[in-house]
Amino acid sequence: MLTRAKDFTEIRATPHYKFLDEVCKIKDKSYLDESFISKERWALQNKKEYLESVLQNMCLTPFIIVDVAACLKAAKDNHRVNDIEYYESILRKNKEYITCDSNNRQTTLLEGVLQNKITLPTGTYSVNGRAIKIDKNTYFSDLSTSDQHQILQNRKIIVVVIDEATREELAKIFDSVNKGVTQNAQEIRNSWYSNLGQPIRDLSAKLDKKFINAGIVSQTESNRRKIDEYLVDISQYEKVGFQSKFSKPSRDSWYTPTSSLIQSVKKVETVFDQMDIPKMEVNDKGKKFSVATERAVFMNAFMRLWLSKNNYKIKDSKEFDSWVYKKDKEWLNIAPTLSDGSLNPDCPHFINDEGITYPYKSAGRRSRDFMEWNFDLFMKTLIETKNNLIVSLDAQRLATPTQKYHIWLKQDGKTPSGDTEIPLSELLDYTKWQADHIVRYTDGGPTTLDNLQLISAEENLKKANQTTSTEIL
Repeated sequence: MLTRAKDFTEIRATPHYKFLDEVCKIKDKSYLDESFISKERWALQNKKEYLESVLQNMCLTPFIIVDVAACLKAAKDNHRVNDIEYYESILRKNKEYITCDSNNRQTTLLEGVLQNKITLPTGTYSVNGRAIKIDKNTYFSDLSTSDQHQILQNRKIIVVVIDEATREELAKIFDSVNKGVTQNAQEIRNSWYSNLGQPIRDLSAKLDKKFINAGIVSQTESNRRKIDEYLVDISQYEKVGFQSKFSKPSRDSWYTPTSSLIQSVKKVETVFDQMDIPKMEVNDKGKKFSVATERAVFMNAFMRLWLSKNNYKIKDSKEFDSWVYKKDKEWLNIAPTLSDGSLNPDCPHFINDEGITYPYKSAGRRSRDFMEWNFDLFMKTLIETKNNLIVSLDAQRLATPTQKYHIWLKQDGKTPSGDTEIPLSELLDYTKWQADHIVRYTDGGPTTLDNLQLISAEENLKKANQTTSTEIL
C-alpha cells in the first residue's frame, strides 16, 4: 500500500553577526518555552569554559532565537489560529524572542558579563591585537573600561533569527539542532506537541523546591525533568491503576495532542497540595538524610488517590504522612535475614514470577510489579493496624427523595425540635430543607435514616460554617 508523501512548510530564518554587548542582552528579552527547552543545567565549570572560548573568539556555534513579532505576522498571514494565540501569549509576557537553542550560553553571558555572578577564566587574551590579562577572581566589571569595550566590540557571535515557523516546528527545530546531544526520555517527550506537557511542567515547577529540599532529587535531576517523569507515573496510576507498566512506551503514549491524562494531573496536584514532604534532616554526625524516600512519596500519593476513589477519608493528613514515612524507614532498617541465613519474617519480602526474592530494601524499583507489591503492603498494613488514620465514607453522599419523605414522617412533619412545621410541598426544595448527617458524613457517618434529620437550609449552612469543612453536611 502506497503512503502519501508528507507536505512540508517552509521555515524562514536569517543569520546575523552580532557584537557581544548585544548578544549578552538577548537572555532578558527571550522567553524560555520549557516544552522544548530544558532549564539551565550547566555547572560552573561549563560556564567558565564557555567564557574562555568567547574570550578566545572560538564561539562558532550560533544562537538560535525566534522573532516573535515576525512569526506572529506570518501566522496571521497564513490564518494559523493556534500559532497566533501562542505568539500573542509570548508578546503579552513582554518578550521579543523565544529561545530555540542556546539557553545555557545566553545565561552564562548574562551572568558572566552583565551580572558579575561568574569570575572570568584567568589568562592573557589577544583581543583585536591587544593583550588583555585577566587575573584570578576577576569579574568583568573589574576590567578597565577600555578592556571591557575591546571585548564587547570585538567578539561576535552568529545569531540565527527564525522569522517564520509554527509552534510545532519550533520543537522540531530544537530536536534537529540537538541530534546527537544526549537527552533523556522525559526531555524528548517534553518537546512533543501535546496538551499534557504544560500541566506536567507547571506541577513540576510547583513541587521543585519540595522535592529538592526533601532529597528526593538533586537540582540537576530536576533540571533533567526527573520530577516531570514522576508526575507522569503518578498520574498514570490515577487513571489506570496498575494496568499499565511504568515504562518509556507507556509514558510516551500519554503525550498526544489531546491527552486523556489531563484530569488525572489535576487530581494529582490536589493530592500533593494535601501531602507533606519533609525536608532533609541532619544526624548527630552532621550528615543530611532524607526523612521521606522516593518510594514513600510514591506510596503516599498512590494511597491518597486510592482512598479518595474508594470513599475513604484521611482523618489527619500530617499524621497520615508521618505514618507512611515512619513505616517506610522501619521496613528499610529491618535485617532481611536472620543469623542462620534464613529470611527474617519481620522484613517484608517480594518474590517475583521467577522465584527471586527481594527484601523490602531492594524492592523499591519503579516497575509495575514492585510498585504494586509496595502499594499492597502499605494498604494491608494500614488496614490491619487499625491506627484510626482513615475513615470509611458511605458510598451514598446525599439522601434520596424517599429517604427525606421517611425522615419527614419520623419527625411528624416538623423540625427535630418540634417547633417548626415542614410543609410536605416544600420537602424536596433544597433551598429550604435539607437532610443533615447527625454523625458528620466526613467523619464516617452513613447516609441512613438513623443518621439523618431534616433541618432548614439556613441551619445546615451555619453548621457547616462551624467546621473546617466547606461541605454541606
